[in-house]
Amino acid sequence: MPIVADQYEFVIGVDTHAATHSLSVGTAATGAIVDQSMFPTNPSGLERAVTWISRRVGEHATLVVIEGVGSYGASLAERVLGSGLAVVEPAAMSAARRRGVGKTDSLDAEVAP
Repeated sequence: MPIVADQYEFVIGVDTHAATHSLSVGTAATGAIVDQSMFPTNPSGLERAVTWISRRVGEHATLVVIEGVGSYGASLAERVLGSGLAVVEPAAMSAARRRGVGKTDSLDAEVAP
């Protein structure tokens, strides 16, 4: 199985909701968070999210990990794929792994990849 850091320089984690999506850019090699932002899920907000991603990663190989690509994340996933970036859905995080850490949208975006 290939290692993400061998194929990508950046990983974008996306925590999706009905009204907003939280995005987090991290380096694939170290997991260091480069930037975070939140966008509304209306068409202009989704376009701004794709532009935001493009400005942060440039031409570097990037994997975008979007929760709920079959539901809340579907529109964003379609736009990101259309921009030429790879999209995957994360595995569900176990309750045991989340215990003691809490839950926030930005944290969910960070741990999505």
